[in-house]
Amino acid sequence: MSHSLSSPRQREADWLAAALALCVLVVPPAAVLWPKALTAVLLATGAPVILAAGWSVRGLPRPVGAIAAPLAAVLVWAGCSVLWSPFAAVVGEAWARTASGGLLVILLFNRPLAALDAPQCRLVLRALGLGVGVLGVALALELLADAPLYRTLRGVEGSNEEVLTRLNRALTYLAVLIWPAAAWIACAGRTPARMAAWRWRPRAAALAVLGVLTLTGRGYSNAATLAVLAGAGAWGLAHMAGPRVVRRLLVGGVVAAGLAGPLLAGLTVERWAGETALSVPVRHRLEIYEFGGRRVLDRPLLGWGLGTTRHLPVAAEEIAHYRVFDRPPTHPHNHWLEAWLELGAPGWLLVTLLTLTVIGRTRRLPDTVQPFALASCAATLVIGTVSYSLWSGSWIVALTIAGLAFFVWPRPQPQDGRAAAAAPHAEPAAPHAEPTAPHAEPAAMEALALDQPPRGAAAPTLTAVVVAHNEAARLDGCLAALAFADERLVVLDRCTDDSAAIAARHRCRMLEGAWPRECDRRHAGLEAAGGDWLLEIDADERVTPALAAEIRDTITGSTAGHHAVPVLNHLGSRPVRYGWGASFGTGAKMILFRRGTKTWGPQRVHPDVRFSGQKGARLETPLLHFVDDDVTDMLARLNRYTSLRAADLRDAGLVWNGKRESLARNLGRLVTRFYKCYIRRHGYREGALGVLIALLAGLFPLLSYLKARIDEHRPAG
Repeated sequence: MSHSLSSPRQREADWLAAALALCVLVVPPAAVLWPKALTAVLLATGAPVILAAGWSVRGLPRPVGAIAAPLAAVLVWAGCSVLWSPFAAVVGEAWARTASGGLLVILLFNRPLAALDAPQCRLVLRALGLGVGVLGVALALELLADAPLYRTLRGVEGSNEEVLTRLNRALTYLAVLIWPAAAWIACAGRTPARMAAWRWRPRAAALAVLGVLTLTGRGYSNAATLAVLAGAGAWGLAHMAGPRVVRRLLVGGVVAAGLAGPLLAGLTVERWAGETALSVPVRHRLEIYEFGGRRVLDRPLLGWGLGTTRHLPVAAEEIAHYRVFDRPPTHPHNHWLEAWLELGAPGWLLVTLLTLTVIGRTRRLPDTVQPFALASCAATLVIGTVSYSLWSGSWIVALTIAGLAFFVWPRPQPQDGRAAAAAPHAEPAAPHAEPTAPHAEPAAMEALALDQPPRGAAAPTLTAVVVAHNEAARLDGCLAALAFADERLVVLDRCTDDSAAIAARHRCRMLEGAWPRECDRRHAGLEAAGGDWLLEIDADERVTPALAAEIRDTITGSTAGHHAVPVLNHLGSRPVRYGWGASFGTGAKMILFRRGTKTWGPQRVHPDVRFSGQKGARLETPLLHFVDDDVTDMLARLNRYTSLRAADLRDAGLVWNGKRESLARNLGRLVTRFYKCYIRRHGYREGALGVLIALLAGLFPLLSYLKARIDEHRPAG
C-alpha cells in the first residue's frame, strides 16, 4: 500500500519510525561534543518517540515486560536503599536522577516500536548507521587534527593529550554502537535476488570495525580498544562455534564477575602484582577494586545505598596504603562491584538478571544478526567491567541506542509464498518458498524456481495420523477438521468407547491394537500411513481451515524434511498464548514431516523425538490445542505426567541425560523453569493463570524426582 493511500494506523507507525530515526541519528554524534549531556539529548529526541508511540495506541505506550520488569525491579530496589543507607540524602538525589533516566528507557522499549514493519525498521537502521558514521568521522577528525571541533565549540585550552583524553567517552560509546551499525551494513535488507549485488557489504562492515579499532588505538581509551577486540572475538566465535556458545560464555562471565566482588577485598595490589611495575590506570583500577571489595564485606546484604561510593568511610591508614588516590573514588569502575557495593546482594542479583535478560533476547534476532548483537554485548561487558559507573546517564544512553537498534530489527519473514503475498511490506520470499508473490522481481523469481518441483509433477499426498485412547468426546471434531487430508488414519489403542464408530463414520482407516508405550503406537501409525507427508494430530487438537490451506501450500513447495507448527493452547475456551514450556505445554510442535523421517523415543511421557532431513520454515497459522478443561484438569495432568516421568526415572536408575538426579538439582529447576515460563515466555501477561502455569512447570521435575525416590524405597508388594 502506498503511503498516500495508507491507513491512519500506517501513518501513525510512519511517524513513530521517523521520530525514532531522528533520535538514533542525533544522539551518537552528540557524544563527541556533549558526552556528559547525552541524557538531555536523549530526552529531547526520545520524548517524540514516546509521544508517537502513545498516539498510535491512544494512551501510554505499553513497555515490553521482559525488559521493563527487571529494570523496574532494579530501580525500585535502588530507591528502597534510602531506608537503610547512612547517606539517605545522597541516595535520594542519586535515585531521582537514575529513576528519571530509567523511566525514559522503559518507555522507549515499547510495543508499538516492536510492531514496526520492515521498511520502517530499515529507515531507523539507516538513520543509526548514518549517526554512527558521523560519530566515527568526527572522532577521526578530532584525533587526527588536535580536536578542532572540541576546542572551538567548547572553548577548551590545554595540551593535546589532555584534550584528547576528554574524547574517551565518545570512543567507548563508538566501541558499542559500531556493532549495530555494522550489522546494518552487512545484513539489513539482504534478499536472495540481491545477495550477489551486495557482496561488498560484509567487507564494508569489517572495514568499519577495523576503522573503529584504529581510532581507539589512536586515542587514550584502553577500555574502548579492549571493547572492540572483545566484540570482534565474540563475533568471530559466534560464526565459528555458534551464537549459543557465545551466549553461554557471556552469561558465565557476568555471573563470575559479580561473585568476584567480595573476593577482591583480599586481592591487595601487592599480592596481585608483586613488584611488577604497573601503569597508573592499571594500578588505579586495582586499588579501587580492593577498596570496593573491603566495603562490600562491611555491608554485604543491603549495601551502602545508591550513589554513595564517594562518601564511604575510610581510615587514614587505609588511604596511606594506596598510591594513586587519596580519597574514596567516585565509583568503583566496575558495574558488578558497584551493584553489590551500593545495593547489596539483592541489587547485584537484579542487575545480573537484567543483564542476562538482554543477552538472552539476542536469540530473537535473525541468525545473521546475532553475532553482531553478541559482539555489542561483549563490548558492553568489557567497558562495564573496567570503566564507568553503572548509573552514568550518558553510558545508559549509549546502551539504549544500541539496544533500540536491535530491538526494532526486522524479524525473519515467513518463507512460504502465501504469507509473503499477504504481507505488503514483507521481504521477498526465501529461495525455498513457493513463488506466489505477485510483485516478485524477475531475478528473484528465477532463483526461486530452481528448487521447485517440475511442472506436471504429481502433488504430494498427505496422511493425517490420529492416535486415540477412549477419545470419543473429542474425536469427532478432530476428524471433521482433517477432511482436507488425502488419508485419515486413526490408531485406536485399547479403546472401549465409541471411538471406532466415530472413525468409521468419517470413513477413516483404522488400526486397532494394544501398545504399552507412546513410541509403540506412534510408530505403528507412522508405518501404516501411506502419504508422502504425515501430519500427527491428537484428538484434543483442531486444524483450522487457514492452517489446512497453509499445510497444503507448504508440502507442495517444500524441499525440507519437517516443519514446526505453532500451537495456540486453550484452557477450556480461553486461549492462553504465553507462559507455556518447560515440559508443561509447548508453543510449537514438529508434527508435519515426510514419511520415514521421524522417530519416537521410549520414554513414557515427553518422549525424545528425532528427525532426519533438513528442518524447514515454521508455519505461521497456529494449531488449536484444547489442552485442559479447567484448573482441576491441569492438576490431574500434572499428577499423571509426574507419575509417568517417575517411572522413567526409576527405569534409568535416577540418571537423566547422563547426570544423576538429585534434590538440589530439581529444586534449582523449580526456580529456573518458573523464571523461564513466567518471565522469558511472558507468562505474566496471563495474570494468575500465568503464575499457575509457571509454578506447575517448575514442580514437574521436582515432583517426578520425589515420586521416583519414594517409590524406589517402597517395599515390594
